[in-house]
Amino acid sequence: MSRLPIYPFDLMDASWIETEPLGREIAQLGSLSLTPPWPWGQWLYGRMLERVLPIVPGDIVECGVAKGGMTLFLGHVGQRHGRRVYALDSFVGLPEPNPRLDNPYFQEGDYSPREDKGSLVKRLHDAIRARRLQGTVEVVSGFFAETLGTLPKGPLSFVHIDADLYHSVHSCLEALWSRISPGGLLAIDDFFHHAQGPARAAGTFFRRSGERVLYHVVFPYSVVILKGESVQPARHRSLDGNYYSLDLLREDVFLRNAIQTSLETARSNANARIVCNADRLVRLLQPDVCEHSSDIYEYFRALEDYWDNMDAERTCPDDHLHI
Repeated sequence: MSRLPIYPFDLMDASWIETEPLGREIAQLGSLSLTPPWPWGQWLYGRMLERVLPIVPGDIVECGVAKGGMTLFLGHVGQRHGRRVYALDSFVGLPEPNPRLDNPYFQEGDYSPREDKGSLVKRLHDAIRARRLQGTVEVVSGFFAETLGTLPKGPLSFVHIDADLYHSVHSCLEALWSRISPGGLLAIDDFFHHAQGPARAAGTFFRRSGERVLYHVVFPYSVVILKGESVQPARHRSLDGNYYSLDLLREDVFLRNAIQTSLETARSNANARIVCNADRLVRLLQPDVCEHSSDIYEYFRALEDYWDNMDAERTCPDDHLHI
């Protein structure tokens, strides 16, 4: 995605969080990471995991490695807490999308490497060794249908699904959700992506399981679910039938400060619509604001330019694959 020096694209930078050790760790992985989930995905997941891992048992699974930045980040987090990290990817690109369940966007073979698969996997292993994570991170190569069943049995504390397509995400949920310990976390990337495969897969899976889950929004378009969290009866569904919360965004002073600064910059450099949307997000994420079912739509409106840019400029997969 193009990075523009104005709201909301100026937010996709780790400089907002580099005053903190976790932020500096994330900043160092920028060249190996996709934007998003870098930097705010790692930042918000990392802060949650530092609270969760001391009290929740289980290893970590990542479904979808891409450039390897998230793998290395989770490796550092897992190493600090004595957890194994299993990083699953085909390393040959995406499987064929389902035209009934995935909106036109991704294509078979997207994210395939310019070089051969072995070279791509080797570079990831080299990066793991360079960061002394070889005793923590295990790379599992192959399509999920082949590899999910080979993972060691046992509880999980965190599952990160960045699989883009309906069937890929649904397969991960079927194999891994039941293994997440109470209090553990499930993150689904691309949940608000135009392709809609991840959101549809989650909707189907949780509807069939009979579970009402609360989707905590992670800036800009991912969600995280806390295993065992009950949805309070007073909470209303949004029009898509899901329950959403912006609490992670409202609670994070670094993100709120970044948006406030972006708004101030936009006021002197941007058109009225951009300023209006930046101001809308600042007001929406005030920590003392009561939650409403319509919050998610205000959030969509506030990031209007981000969604429009994402839909207009289909990213070239090759640009993402320089581990």
